[in-house]
Amino acid sequence: FQFGGVNLPPSFSFPNPIYGTHPIEYASSNLWNREIGVRTDWLDRTLRLDATIYDINWNNAQIQQVSEGAIFAGTYTDNVGKVLSRGIESTLTWLTPLPGLSLNLAGSYSRAYTAAATVNNGQSIPAGAPMPAAPPVQVATSLAYSTYFGPWIGNAGLTYAYWSKSYSNLQKTFDIYDFGQFGINASIVRPDWTGAPSLSLGVQNLLDERGLIGRRGSTGSGTSLVGNAWSYVRPRTISLRLTAQFD
Repeated sequence: FQFGGVNLPPSFSFPNPIYGTHPIEYASSNLWNREIGVRTDWLDRTLRLDATIYDINWNNAQIQQVSEGAIFAGTYTDNVGKVLSRGIESTLTWLTPLPGLSLNLAGSYSRAYTAAATVNNGQSIPAGAPMPAAPPVQVATSLAYSTYFGPWIGNAGLTYAYWSKSYSNLQKTFDIYDFGQFGINASIVRPDWTGAPSLSLGVQNLLDERGLIGRRGSTGSGTSLVGNAWSYVRPRTISLRLTAQFD
């Protein structure tokens, strides 16, 4: 359940050239989620496979929109009627024959779309329009290794994540996502010392991908003067951390 509310700054019944014209208020929404899943173990419990299918019915769905053709590209909340989201999620964990080496895979496919035609941001949206910022395919994988070096524990890992193409809004104004990124990490731990100190080094977005995860604004002659924005995934980030545990 989501409460409704009032959009700020307020709108008017006549065209507002500063912030645009948008609904004064938006209604509460609710959803029902039905899902069923299975968990299986194989190869003497060294291989685990989970799978879940789900069906979500979202009534009076709320989404964020951007005012078109105004000086300021402000955001507001709007209802788009009923939305259906159906998909499958699965994870696989494998403890390989090499001691300390494990593989984890997670993936999902979903289709979230409007169940009936609606009018949004002054435009007619047909039934079956994909929901914004909802990549149909998402994948996350990791390969991890852990071993002892005398009293020390060493860990290393490689990760990869991928998001398929999605859109910035119901009107499909801009393409977003459709990129993948790698990450690596390594750490050493001394569990027998007070606080079990750990030193870790990590690199996120290893190849420095410039993945677009959000786009706000309009196109054409109605382009706003202020408030147009692009949101990118965080660039390559290197971190070094020293941590300890205390009771």
